[in-house]
Amino acid sequence: MIRRSAIVGLLVIGLLTGCSGVRGEGVFAFRDHEGRAAIYDLASRRIIWRSDCAVDTRPEWSPKGDSLGFAYADPSDGYAYLGYVELSDMTVIKVDLNEPAEVFLKYVPELEWSPWGSLLMVESPGEHLEHTVFILDTQTGSIVSRLIA
Repeated sequence: MIRRSAIVGLLVIGLLTGCSGVRGEGVFAFRDHEGRAAIYDLASRRIIWRSDCAVDTRPEWSPKGDSLGFAYADPSDGYAYLGYVELSDMTVIKVDLNEPAEVFLKYVPELEWSPWGSLLMVESPGEHLEHTVFILDTQTGSIVSRLIA
């Protein structure tokens, strides 16, 4: 059983490290002290999901609040990934952006959902400040567009 002070501490840590807000029945997302995305359920008073490694964007809820998007660089292979977790069954979808992590992470990437929640976009300024934009179709799990602006 988690004590009230621990819950308050968890909420404060979430707020200080990039809390993404409350969704649905008292479920919220944040980056933990290790930089990993996490989903905390207030009803059960426990973390119900945590990413495998640190994420490089603030976790973002889909417009319907049924998925949580994130982007990260995998330390094991040095490449950048775009992913999301579906709350209904905690399925995690990760898509390789085929972008070296050092280029992707030169500046903090921005994450955004389409208004209807079927597309997830990540934008990252590159080495020469050109912006690379990746758009993921969450229905197919594939990158539908990559553009450099």
